[in-house]
Amino acid sequence: MLNSGSWPEHRNFWTGFFNPQFLPQVFMRTGGAFLLASLYVYLHASLKVKNESLRNLIGKRSSRPALLGSLLIIFGSMGWFIFLPASSKAALSAASALNILMTLIIALTAVVFVMLYLGPYRNPGWVTPGFAILFLGFGFASMATGEFIREAVRKPYIVYNVVFSNQIYPEELQIYRDEGMLEKGHWLKSYVNVKYPKLLNNGKINYNRIGGLPESDQIHLGKMLFLYSCNSCHSTDEGFAAVAYLTRGWTPDMVHSVAANPDKHQFFMPPWPGNNIETLLLTKYIESIKPEHPAGMNYGTE
Repeated sequence: MLNSGSWPEHRNFWTGFFNPQFLPQVFMRTGGAFLLASLYVYLHASLKVKNESLRNLIGKRSSRPALLGSLLIIFGSMGWFIFLPASSKAALSAASALNILMTLIIALTAVVFVMLYLGPYRNPGWVTPGFAILFLGFGFASMATGEFIREAVRKPYIVYNVVFSNQIYPEELQIYRDEGMLEKGHWLKSYVNVKYPKLLNNGKINYNRIGGLPESDQIHLGKMLFLYSCNSCHSTDEGFAAVAYLTRGWTPDMVHSVAANPDKHQFFMPPWPGNNIETLLLTKYIESIKPEHPAGMNYGTE
């Protein structure tokens, strides 16, 4: 749920089902289904139907649910935006790329609507493979853009105010910080038990022993912590929102500050659930993959 409404307080099935964004998203997804299905029929007819009058009839008929679908997407998107939580609206305002994509989805859908009306609805003879492929491409681009935006503004939650993107509940946060992620995280502790059994003392991780590990092993533990707590939104050194390139040019103190308090630096990141030693491990890992500051840049200072 992007906007869980009062569900976190009541935990009632119907309260969650009919959340504030239920109707807008029903409009958007139903409209998307109408639009894509109609555009596929339109493409199929342009490629396979040889009889011109039948092809024109299919083009005209298939345009009707597509026109309806376009309108449902546009009005559903408006309702979706109106009922966004405050943090999601702030994320849209803070990210210029998301603003562009939000405008793009409305513009693409509006273009498809106009082209459908002027094309197959008013002029059925326009049913050509090239025109149909263009339509379908616009339809897929509109839906894909909407899904990307929906996931982007969800951060830092999976379910708003209920579970963070790293699958930790807010009420568990202090427990993780007190006991440590390597101790509290089921798969992390299992990994440590197999890879670094000497760190365990009576079945519990002795954090004082971590400093005695070789530097490469400490960096490796930092990577495990990153994959467990940050990898839902960030890749490592390549890929989407790669942390290596996001921190390029940062000083070690800057990396440590963000690692310790990510939510204080960017409100759409969840709080760091590890202890101080784990923060140092994460910092060492990020420092190990962080590229050097780009060469040849003149800032006017030594």
